[in-house]
Formats: sequence, structure tokens, C-alpha cells
Amino acid sequence: MCVTLPGEVISKKGTIAIVESNGRKVEIKIDAVPDVEKGDWILVYGDLALKKISKKEAKETIKILSND
Repeated sequence: MCVTLPGEVISKKGTIAIVESNGRKVEIKIDAVPDVEKGDWILVYGDLALKKISKKEAKETIKILSND
């Protein structure tokens, strides 16, 4: 089962971004959300960005997933 996780964009080049998610840096495709910039938060599924979200929503999701 795959889970959609929030991640913060730390760099972007064309349709590829490096995202920090769950303590790891991963390369993802941002074709579905081309307007993202460094510092934005997105939902990541596998190696795909699904949608841009607020920092607040990202932090709440991380908290829920970590069972804190």
C-alpha cells in the first residue's frame, strides 16, 4: 500500500524537483503541479507530486501520520 506524504520542495529544475519528505530527499516529477517553487509544500505519491498544500496542512498531516 502506498501513502501520500507531504514534502517540502528544496530545489526545482524543469519538471523535476528535489523534495524533503519524512527525513529523506527524493527526486519527483512535478508535471501535475508546475507552479511549485522552492519552499512550497506538496503531496507526494511515489515519485509524483499530486498537489500543492499549505505548510499548516503539511504539518498536521505529518503529525497524524506519526501518531504523536
